[in-house]
Amino acid sequence: MATASCPANVRETKIAFGFKPQADVATMNLPTEMWSLTKTNPALSVITPVTENDANDIGKGDEFPTQIFPSHMDAAVPVEKYASSEFLAWLFCFATGKASKTAAGTGWTYSAVPSDPVTECINLTPFTFAEQIRTPPDSVIDRAAVGMVVSDFTILMESGPGRNNCRVQANFVGTGRVNAPSGITPWPTVTTEHFLNAASAQITINGIDYVLAKSFISLEFRWTNNVRLDSGFYPGSGTQNGYAVRGRMEYNTRECTLRFVARAAKGSPEYNALVAQPPTEGPASIKLVGALIGAGPSKHGMDIEIPRCVFASVVNGDTDGVVNVDCTMTLLKPVGGGDYITMSATTEFDGILALMSGGPVPPATPPTETLPVASASIPAAGASGQSFDVQSTATWAATSTDAWITITAPTGTVTGDGTVTYIVSANTDPAPRTGHITVGTATFQVDQAGA
Repeated sequence: MATASCPANVRETKIAFGFKPQADVATMNLPTEMWSLTKTNPALSVITPVTENDANDIGKGDEFPTQIFPSHMDAAVPVEKYASSEFLAWLFCFATGKASKTAAGTGWTYSAVPSDPVTECINLTPFTFAEQIRTPPDSVIDRAAVGMVVSDFTILMESGPGRNNCRVQANFVGTGRVNAPSGITPWPTVTTEHFLNAASAQITINGIDYVLAKSFISLEFRWTNNVRLDSGFYPGSGTQNGYAVRGRMEYNTRECTLRFVARAAKGSPEYNALVAQPPTEGPASIKLVGALIGAGPSKHGMDIEIPRCVFASVVNGDTDGVVNVDCTMTLLKPVGGGDYITMSATTEFDGILALMSGGPVPPATPPTETLPVASASIPAAGASGQSFDVQSTATWAATSTDAWITITAPTGTVTGDGTVTYIVSANTDPAPRTGHITVGTATFQVDQAGA
């Protein structure tokens, strides 16, 4: 008698993702290239096999669907975390695709700037995101989304005590390739993170030191890549289990926004800067300082430097009955060249950039499967234990739409070379028949004699 599956608590979820880039968008990170961090939101990854039907096809005689067809796979992961130096260092590097690493005492500073589409292209840096609820063979969920990229992230600083006053919200999207089971053994141990508190913030915007003035209330910094999702599907982009997957993950129009709320000051300096002709502009600096790294002198921290910005809107309101000013900034490209923005984080973790070469990872060559033997002849009586070998450079699964062919192995996906085992039922019809087993981009033919 099979053992019953006990209900799983979402708090049993473990996550892991690549701190190094994948070799290409179709190749999963190795377990040694992945780390495990914590998050605060219980949401799991959203893996969506999208289908379509023939309801609108003409010639059926009515408007009702008779069939469904696999269309494509979508993968998305929402992550909410308390801000830590480790996660911010990783996030800045993978969101921009262009970063450098320099020694900072016994730690490391990762500095990221927007990549140049002329020299670094428009490809985003891919990584694998995996989640598991319970260890195999008792897993409720055990899967890895391959070819994920950072779609956008938001850093939130607010008034109040505790880690909740400094948080990060990030959204990942991917190619749609999913390995289930993930095959990650052993699962990475949870990395110790060094969290950053908004109480340590140093904030100067357009010449105003809001920390010195003790007027700061909240801040929201956002980076968006506007990933080109539809154009990731193209002739040859690849398939998995009959569903199209993306073969490239590229950014579109990148956007960066800064919004903050502070207590209103005498003379309304923000409003005056907005209405001045020309508008008053200046740099912005947003820093967080954490614990010492080792014996020091470097500390865990974050530093966002904006060379040039102006007030775009200024609205008065109140917070806890105190009059405030809600400001939205427009970030401007520096006059005479230079980086639009620099996002840095200092941490003791070494290795985030070990495989990065200063630019994004190129798109994958569409994977292919090769069958050394591409067909088999089966007697009318049927046969069990039949098999054939598969040579592959990617992840694949074996499927068949013929009811008289049963695939016994593999039961899930396989990465690289493997073997397909199948059973053929007896043919009671005098006429011979032909069936097929689909393996990624290849097809194996089964010919069976008549009775």
